[in-house]
Amino acid sequence: MKFLLNGLLICLIAILLIAPIGLGAWLGLTNSDQDNVGNSATGEPTDPNLTLSDSEVTFNIGATKTISATTDTESNSYIFQWNTSDKSIVTVKKGDTQSVCELTAIGEGTATVTVNVIDVSKFKIIDSVSCEVTVIDSSIKFSVSEVIISLDEGNSASVSATAPDGGVIAWGSLDESVATVDANGVITAHKVGQVYIIARSGNVEGKLLVKIYNSLFTLEDTKQIGVGASESIQVNGTLSEGAIWTTGDERIATVDQNGVVTGVKAGMTTVKVSSVTDDLTASCVVIVKGSGAEAFELVSGKKAEAAADPKNWYFLCESNSVTIGSIPTMDNGLISLDITNVGTSGANFFYLRYQTDEVGDVIYKHTLYIYSEVDNALIQLNGKDNYLSAGLNRIEIEYTSSVPKANDPYQIKFKSAGKFFVLPIFEEISRIEKMVLSESSYILNTGMNNTVTLTATVPGQDNPEIEWVSSNESVCTIVNGVVTAVGEGSSMITATCGNLSATCLITVEGETPIEGEELTSGNKSATLADPGNWFYLADGKSKVLSTPIMDEDGNIHMSVTNIDTANKKYVYLRYQPESAGAKYKVTISVDFAGADGSVIDINGGDAGVVSMTLKNGTNTFEFEFTSDTKNPLQLKFYAIGGYVVNATLTEI
Repeated sequence: MKFLLNGLLICLIAILLIAPIGLGAWLGLTNSDQDNVGNSATGEPTDPNLTLSDSEVTFNIGATKTISATTDTESNSYIFQWNTSDKSIVTVKKGDTQSVCELTAIGEGTATVTVNVIDVSKFKIIDSVSCEVTVIDSSIKFSVSEVIISLDEGNSASVSATAPDGGVIAWGSLDESVATVDANGVITAHKVGQVYIIARSGNVEGKLLVKIYNSLFTLEDTKQIGVGASESIQVNGTLSEGAIWTTGDERIATVDQNGVVTGVKAGMTTVKVSSVTDDLTASCVVIVKGSGAEAFELVSGKKAEAAADPKNWYFLCESNSVTIGSIPTMDNGLISLDITNVGTSGANFFYLRYQTDEVGDVIYKHTLYIYSEVDNALIQLNGKDNYLSAGLNRIEIEYTSSVPKANDPYQIKFKSAGKFFVLPIFEEISRIEKMVLSESSYILNTGMNNTVTLTATVPGQDNPEIEWVSSNESVCTIVNGVVTAVGEGSSMITATCGNLSATCLITVEGETPIEGEELTSGNKSATLADPGNWFYLADGKSKVLSTPIMDEDGNIHMSVTNIDTANKKYVYLRYQPESAGAKYKVTISVDFAGADGSVIDINGGDAGVVSMTLKNGTNTFEFEFTSDTKNPLQLKFYAIGGYVVNATLTEI
């Protein structure tokens, strides 16, 4: 019972410390707002007698209107919160002050807009009032969104319009020298240009844009040709005399003044034809692929299959909710995709995967050409989001390949459905010779599972001579690649051949694993919300061998097996003291198995950032900090290795 009461007391203190910040964030308070709240009176709130400037509002789709709220009493602890019952009808947006709201009419119908007055000092809504909003559509509706007339194909076009009350439409033109319109909505063009025609009914009117050209023409959306091949681009309509053809990148494709395009090298570029007479330009995306190979269907495969099969592309529908119209094909380097559906989160996307080389890291200049039929399509390229525009997209990055089976292959994740042409080009910049071990981390125990054999792969050597070293022979020894467990702990195995080296983190447990409490994975917010407890976070592609454990003596046992330095993502331990605003002396002890010179950054409260440089064995560090409710104590790990961390906080 005593334990339960203590636990409830801790939770209550945490809520009292954190709730003001959480509520302030929820309501969109600035720091100055929260300062004002902290200075508010602590007595019972009085009735503010909240009123609105309007109890009913009626306005047209697309229009905006401002309403305001007032109270008889004023207080720094009052917050105005606006909401709408239906965002598809009307949206709300705070104005220059919290008591002012801008309404925007979205769609026909009726919705309720409510404003709440919240007294932050008491964490409660003390008054509410509502306004009924009716959105109508009182605009004139045209049968088309715009009118395009080509003089060489006739000089007229017909359009109809409907008034909101079904009334008679009266037509007019803003410039009758360009075009006129009769009482039946028949438009007659007189010369090249643009003009608005007007439709009126009573007090309501609408405008419709009319564009007039001598000749109207478009090009086919895409043209596929091989390197060295030449073909004419298809013109739809009549091309004006004197129209000029240009290409966006002559290194990929050239075009003559007859519209004949020639492929120079693999890639995509935009070819345009422009008419000064018509003030009109049309474009076509030219896709230049290789030549001579038969088109084939891609094979569906997971990461491991793609990594084990260099120079081949794989695709994957990650779940049953991902569907395709046809099997993706590759034609001389060009991949054709028809993705009919993807999910919105989790394992619900479409992937293309490729392994570039067999052994060793290679740095490539990677140019990815994508033609998208849909606008704003989202892809993730090796973990980074890219939004595609409709048409040609060109993404260029440096990409370092991985060793098959050791790391993830190159990957494009499609988070949007649509039809796409994908042309990836890898140009090798440099090759890095790299030794690779059969394991990068491994767990042994002092019982039956007490050995593992490591093998090393060295570029260009079939039987390399390897020198093996264990950083802590009281934990494990190694002879000719055979690791034997000796005692509990962590040790870094290093293999060396000439100027090449590779490491494997060995963690040795007793016949039964370390007993203790597994830490919970959580970010800063989770840590702040649960003071007195330790959290960990493996961010991005950073990894730990298994969930960190805190033993009965307060030691945290953790093995870091990967650090995502490319994306600045690391492994963290975090702790929030139970007493906010208290000053502490912090003693950090770290037993470390890894490379000397590895670093941990420590920060929290008002301490700033303190760097701790490690060596193999025991490391200790002391510093002072004052806790607050925004920044927990944080240890940021920059290196692969085994760690036993003990942190002692003594209140000063």
